[in-house]
Amino acid sequence: MHGTVENTLVGSPCVGMCSPCRGVLCVAQNGRRNNRVSMKKQKPVKIVIVDDETISRRLLEKVVEGMGLPFVSYDNSEAAFAACSGEEVPLLILLDWVMPKKTGLGFTREIRRLVLPVDPYIIMITQKQQKQDLLRGFEAGVDAFLSKPFNTEELQLRINVGLRLLSSKVALVERIAQLTEEKGPMRGGRVILPICMYCHKIRDKKDKWSALEVYLEEHSSFSFSHALCPSCLDKYLCGELNGNE
Repeated sequence: MHGTVENTLVGSPCVGMCSPCRGVLCVAQNGRRNNRVSMKKQKPVKIVIVDDETISRRLLEKVVEGMGLPFVSYDNSEAAFAACSGEEVPLLILLDWVMPKKTGLGFTREIRRLVLPVDPYIIMITQKQQKQDLLRGFEAGVDAFLSKPFNTEELQLRINVGLRLLSSKVALVERIAQLTEEKGPMRGGRVILPICMYCHKIRDKKDKWSALEVYLEEHSSFSFSHALCPSCLDKYLCGELNGNE
């Protein structure tokens, strides 16, 4: 694709305190495996750089590459949007405001309309620093601003903040998916459960038969306390009392 540079470093996601990630989701540089706890379930974050100015884009690429993070770079927002719209990994986007055809603000609005597994973290890097400009950016969906020309250390810090937030979002999404899978048939909607016509036990996916109240307690938020309905009270308890008399 014209105007695209992709640099995916081979490595393993880590949650250690390696520099410069300081405990956020990252990829170890030079393919060396970090010996701290690995986050196998979480997908590594991809950095997306969008800037039509060659020098600015190269400077951003150099910073991200120095942090040991995978990235893809675009010189126009339309190509970047086409790539992001089908992406399944978490995205952290470094975005210029003033670009031909589609501005960074328009790009942000369109990104926020997409249904992605995890909402991207967007850092706008621009010379526009007036209060009204910042308000317009935040309203469009920008998460953070950085003045241009940028300070390398400040950019690294803002990237690390974004990575921490994305890591938390990924963990939350995975936990919700896990809970939904565990609750299985009780997550809502019309469900057909195999039930024994005699003892009324329920069969689960593992062909295990359980009493109705046991099944519901295991697969939903229901819990039970025992009581007597009027008909059973009259049939069993009152009948036994009358017989004893």
